[in-house]
Amino acid sequence: MNETPSFVDRFYEMLLGKGRKPSTIKRYRSDLLHFFRWMEHTFGETNEAMMRKLTVDQLQSFFQTLHEANYSHATIRRIGVVINRLFHHFSINVGCEITDLTDTETLRPLSKNDFIQDDEFERLYHSFADQDYLPDHVPSARKDLKHRNQAIVLLVRYIGLTPTELSQIKMKDVNFAQKEIVVRSAKRTRTFVISDKIHHHLITYYRSIPKEVRPHYFSDHPLFVAYNNVSFSFQYDYEANCPKYLSVRGIQEMIKEEVRRAGLRKISALHLRNQCILDALLKGKPTDEIVTYFDLTSSFSLHRYVKYAQQLMKNLDV
Repeated sequence: MNETPSFVDRFYEMLLGKGRKPSTIKRYRSDLLHFFRWMEHTFGETNEAMMRKLTVDQLQSFFQTLHEANYSHATIRRIGVVINRLFHHFSINVGCEITDLTDTETLRPLSKNDFIQDDEFERLYHSFADQDYLPDHVPSARKDLKHRNQAIVLLVRYIGLTPTELSQIKMKDVNFAQKEIVVRSAKRTRTFVISDKIHHHLITYYRSIPKEVRPHYFSDHPLFVAYNNVSFSFQYDYEANCPKYLSVRGIQEMIKEEVRRAGLRKISALHLRNQCILDALLKGKPTDEIVTYFDLTSSFSLHRYVKYAQQLMKNLDV
């Protein structure tokens, strides 16, 4: 592969239109070639649709391959900046700044602070019900969203779903009767059986949505619907003629705000997912099974988790 995919030309044209020099475009093209060669090798395709499906884990795996190839940190950082600009141009949100994934900090050994503890999760989970004392006639977004948000944090903590995966779940992927949720990605389709607690929150949340804006069963409507905190109502996308998707950023900000309300240290969805991955390792599940379950790029993505789990087990044996 000696050229970037043709759809990237729109990115170059935008840069030229903003006055960037041809020499700058040439350097961007060279940097992006590393990225698209990795995509071709890993997924067998380099189209825009595939690029839009990439996860944080997969992008982190790309930067890890650059580190393994002994690229300097300055070079890796520069490539990350270019990819970040490319994704911004195509309005792709993976849940974080891509440049954050290039830092050596992301490759450091994991520690206790990278995981959520049981008592912390309990405080977070119960924090959503803090305003139940409000009278029924008083509008409250927190009352309307309690079950939706509790379901979300439970799905991240105990199923290991990412904000991106949660945002993309459609009603046709949900079977309330069988207590199953299907999650689709570029590489595989996974079916998860949810607990009674998650099922309770999901069905209670779903039935609380007014019928005129409620997602339809077996449809492409989103499971998780955005909410307007000013009008105290679930939002409807009239152009798409369906309820409005709760965005990845909306999920991240919801968790961040609730963590603050609960008086916890800085905790994100990643901490919850990390704990779910660690739990799987500590239960002795095979590596290849974990890679498939969490839709990781390869077993290398588990390396730091395995090292931390081994250290935990070693400490228990002391």
